[in-house]
Amino acid sequence: MTILNTSTAETLPALPADDPPGPQEASYLQQPPKTKAMEGEDVVFPCFLKSYADEVQAVEKVTWYVQSSEGRKNVLQGNETAEDVFAGRVFLSGDLSEGDLSMTLRNISVEDRGLYFCAFISTESTILQGGGTKLSIRKGLGEQR
Repeated sequence: MTILNTSTAETLPALPADDPPGPQEASYLQQPPKTKAMEGEDVVFPCFLKSYADEVQAVEKVTWYVQSSEGRKNVLQGNETAEDVFAGRVFLSGDLSEGDLSMTLRNISVEDRGLYFCAFISTESTILQGGGTKLSIRKGLGEQR
């Protein structure tokens, strides 16, 4: 099993659609480093697989989890909610056949703050993990938490 962590402090440049990675270039998951929202809003966490088209087809399982001050919580495993706190509020919203592993979280609250990671396991048991997206919540009249 190969594990590749693609953590980065800044947004990775997008690859042109007609210019996939060459044979010596690694695949990676691209996530924006941060996002903000107000309580009660829905948030889309973008996550894109940058790779060969055949590896996109080899996505076996998509997982999302959040790291917060309370520890790690699994959010989604496949399209199944992993923990009750997210039940009915979270789903995969991207087109997996296009390498879009994005997730939507509905009706966010301050308890949803944290660093959200997307990961996938390929049919060859390769694991790729994105660099994480930090969710900041604004409560009410612009107060940030």
